Amino acid sequence: MQLQNLFRPFHEWDADFYALSGILEGHCGPINSLTFSNNGSLLASGGYSDSILKLQIMTSTTGDDEQVKIWDISTFRRCQTLVNPQGRWGQITCLKFINLETPSATDWLCLGTGHGIVAVYRKSRRAADFIEIWSSPIFTSGDSVESIAFDPIYQRLAIGSHYGQIRVLRYHNGTFVELWKDEVQDAIPRAILFTDSGRVLNIFTLETGTIYCRDAETSASIVTRNVKTAIGHVSQCQSTGNFLVDNMQDGFDLYPLNRAGRIRTFHIEMSRMFVKGSTFCEAGRAVACGSDHGRVYVFAIGEERAIQELSHGGRQDLMQVVEATTANDFHVIASGASDGKHDIYIWKKPVKGQARREERRQFLETLIAINAIILFALLWMTRDNWSHNINGYRSLFGISERVSTSLGARQMLSEKQDERAEVREFPMTAVVHKILHELDDQSARRTLGLPPSISIEDLHEERNGDQKVRRDDFVQKTF
Repeated sequence: MQLQNLFRPFHEWDADFYALSGILEGHCGPINSLTFSNNGSLLASGGYSDSILKLQIMTSTTGDDEQVKIWDISTFRRCQTLVNPQGRWGQITCLKFINLETPSATDWLCLGTGHGIVAVYRKSRRAADFIEIWSSPIFTSGDSVESIAFDPIYQRLAIGSHYGQIRVLRYHNGTFVELWKDEVQDAIPRAILFTDSGRVLNIFTLETGTIYCRDAETSASIVTRNVKTAIGHVSQCQSTGNFLVDNMQDGFDLYPLNRAGRIRTFHIEMSRMFVKGSTFCEAGRAVACGSDHGRVYVFAIGEERAIQELSHGGRQDLMQVVEATTANDFHVIASGASDGKHDIYIWKKPVKGQARREERRQFLETLIAINAIILFALLWMTRDNWSHNINGYRSLFGISERVSTSLGARQMLSEKQDERAEVREFPMTAVVHKILHELDDQSARRTLGLPPSISIEDLHEERNGDQKVRRDDFVQKTF
């Protein structure tokens, strides 16, 4: 356990809060799109260059335009960078991991570009790199790809362009075949989403507040709905089918499937009219919403007040891209900014059961570490006292060991002389004489516990035989 973990904010241990887990650095321009792989282990990111970066590209300086970066979320390492060798992509406008029908569960990545090109990459089973499988200019060079949706049931890919063109393709025998094409007049299809098990295609138009519902197989019109606000960004809950719409006014509106009446509004302070990203997270129990001032707000699905603010950048940073997933016992949110530093922030919080176990484990580790530090500090401050005592106890234990050895030898000798006789007690005089012989007067007095009335000289053995007898009698009477 690292020392800095002792001083982390307490909410990093709490299952109800997200904590910044890592920062993905490498983009030179605004982040335009993010998408997680199906198992949540990979993140794909794409963006575009501002005017300065475009000038750098024109002068053969490497920029971030026309690139897709693949990241490993567990290690925060960039695994691969996808580029178009002919330089035809332009900005990366859309990214989406899809599940194409294959014998093995493989990651497929679909991307749309500013020059109307759609490309599909598949992760190689051998090299673990993504390789291009299919690419086509779906729209004209000046008509960028605005939105992409995928229907895993019927293997259909729906694509919308900035000028209102709609294409629906079906994957068949290793390629995509066009089913139908259509157009929405005087509107930008900001989002396209399949509903009703892939049978209905919903087309959300930017700013107008109109939702066109089409038959996904034939393009026949089913119904047209209107919401009361503009439509900036749209995300859909995979669990409930509900929609989350950026109203471009005061926050994000939650709508039920197939209805135009909103459930509630998640209010966020707004000062500029820009499209802001949002996403459902934690299996539809929460939403994460971007802003125009460098914050990502997390709301519980049943509450209109934010339960947490994630600080990504400064007040001037536009949070136009937010994505989420759940993988490896963690809920994960990724955020990208269109202004300021073009880094991707990864926020994590443990899934409830795992969070409690992790919380207890980290608390115990911290408690043990703190106790160890306190104990070490106390030992260091009292080192003079306990080191002196240890030396005294060491001398006393050595004397006691030698006395015990002498007593044992005397007892073994008595048993050998007469096994039937009772074991006689070792004379106390011998013990006293041994202590007097081994220790100085002060240590001997302390070891024997002599009262002040008895002088240590009274216990010393004299050479005169009669005097020795008298000393022995004195010792026996004393002890």
